[in-house]
Amino acid sequence: MNEKWMSELLQRLDRIADALESLAARLPVAAGRGAEDRPEEPPDVRPERAVSPGPEGNGEADAVPGPITQVPEPLARFLESRGIRVRRVPPPTPADPVLDRTAVQLATRYPQLREILARIKNTMQTGGTWYQKLAGRPAEEIGACCQFCHQLHQLAFLTEYRYYRSPRCLIEARTSSDPLAQNFFSGQWLERYVRCEVQAVAGADGPGLALLANSQVVLPNHADFELDLLVAFDGRVFWIEAKSGQYQQYLRKYSEVARMLGLGRDQAIVVLAEAAPAVCEGLTSLFGMTVCQAPDFSRVFRELTAGRRLRVAG
Repeated sequence: MNEKWMSELLQRLDRIADALESLAARLPVAAGRGAEDRPEEPPDVRPERAVSPGPEGNGEADAVPGPITQVPEPLARFLESRGIRVRRVPPPTPADPVLDRTAVQLATRYPQLREILARIKNTMQTGGTWYQKLAGRPAEEIGACCQFCHQLHQLAFLTEYRYYRSPRCLIEARTSSDPLAQNFFSGQWLERYVRCEVQAVAGADGPGLALLANSQVVLPNHADFELDLLVAFDGRVFWIEAKSGQYQQYLRKYSEVARMLGLGRDQAIVVLAEAAPAVCEGLTSLFGMTVCQAPDFSRVFRELTAGRRLRVAG
């Protein structure tokens, strides 16, 4: 190694050291910024304003990153009166209509499609191949499974799909690992189904419905929380949570949030995909919320709103 080469190397190292010192001088400012101050959306998306003012501080504390999404006025007033601040509301997407239809199909035929959904959820992280034997099953169940898988294949939620007719009666498919598909199968399908059912019930009684779906909020105790569905209808506010999988560890928390919202059993609803009617009755008594199976939700919601109208009329 000659002296000229060594001299050039040292000069380069000096410049690198200067650059690192300059960068380090800026790090305390960046490190001091909390998660709320870091943008979650691309630079061209502006922050939304909170529904209710947060703690006293600088002007940036009230501006929360996320798309500008209008909170319906009845729900904005309701949340503000409870000291709850909205952080973010996901905007609608062009894919919503087709995903809603798929969610309704899955929910209404859930007993027949339960095993198919389980196969999909077990393979959606890796995009693996799975098989479902249907030999000996009722023709209605076979038709429901094949129709559902065919639709998922058209949506590219299944990257491969084939049905082998009798005597094999076998479905062979490969699940997509796309995040959109993963979110849908992880539980978003039940949330979409509940929202569609609420809209169907309210639509039969005319206008006056306000919805807020998947809103990220800050509770009065400063804890972050996501409300699956908040509904203003028939002069009242309803809060609805949907759980497609294990629910046991969530019900106590839901009960506490219901009290923060000031909503009793007739206005706080939990919809479960995997629970027997007798279990739902027991949970309703224990936690002070209406707990029901997904197939029963439409009927339950109609009864709750119809009961209100009858009391007002009387």
